Amino acid sequence: MNISKAEVYTEHVYMLVKTPLQISVLSFMEHWKGKSSTTLYEQFSE
Repeated sequence: MNISKAEVYTEHVYMLVKTPLQISVLSFMEHWKGKSSTTLYEQFSE
């Protein structure tokens, strides 16, 4: 996977990502959202 372009705003992140053809968009998004939510929870949980 390769992040070609990214823009970060206060409440949103926009990314252009290149993935292998064998990985579906759904599979990528499930993995990305799961990984990012876990990372954010670990970093900001009280």
